[in-house]
Amino acid sequence: MKDKVKLWFTFAGAAAILWLIGPGCGGGGGSSTGTGTGNIVRWQIEATKNGAVIDPTNIVLGETVQFRMAGYDASGNRSIQSASGWVADPTGQTEGTMSSNGQFATIAYGPAFTVSATSGGNQIEGAACVKSSADALVTGHVIDGLGDNVPGVTIDFYDVASNLVGTSVTQFDGTFRAAVPSTAVTFEVDKALIPAGYYKEYLYGSNWYLPQGNCRAPLPSLTGGVTTALSGAITLPPTTFNGANLPPPPPPSPCN
Repeated sequence: MKDKVKLWFTFAGAAAILWLIGPGCGGGGGSSTGTGTGNIVRWQIEATKNGAVIDPTNIVLGETVQFRMAGYDASGNRSIQSASGWVADPTGQTEGTMSSNGQFATIAYGPAFTVSATSGGNQIEGAACVKSSADALVTGHVIDGLGDNVPGVTIDFYDVASNLVGTSVTQFDGTFRAAVPSTAVTFEVDKALIPAGYYKEYLYGSNWYLPQGNCRAPLPSLTGGVTTALSGAITLPPTTFNGANLPPPPPPSPCN
């Protein structure tokens, strides 16, 4: 792989740190994708629509999604695994119909339910939920200060009264998709669930935010039944690189 150069602006005066990433440093948070069994140590149920991975807890009424099994080896490399015996628990059976190969057709929205299947001799479970088709869909992408994807980040959404109205978790490729009321106006990264190795601060647009801080990042105007993408990536600054400590991000920006 060719060398990559990533430029990380600290927004502290005119200072900037230039990080040079040598050969072998890949994207996707250190994970690659393949097909096969391999030496899998962790399994995870994913949901896809039209081939794109989506948050299984933010399926929308009217959609048909395909559940699949991803496996990770001890180095974090990801591959799609064979799985059988796909079922949804009784709540899920009220919200949709599950085929034996993991295809789920929604028929109603309601509370969260459990999806399970057998893979590698293990019974694996995952959470899912069908949301109202009247909700707006918000899509986005979380990366680190080196431009790599960050999976497992929880994004929370709030209305004007600071009520939590939705949440979504980034998938293996750092993307998320949240079904939220069109009255949602702000979002933030959930501080308690930021993965290890990242400072508890995030960059969106030109502003820095503290999770659960005094201000949250603004959402664009939302419309029910319409998908709206955030205008740019959400960035989490890493604490180390190649064993060396990296400086903390600048103080949070003033609230607008």
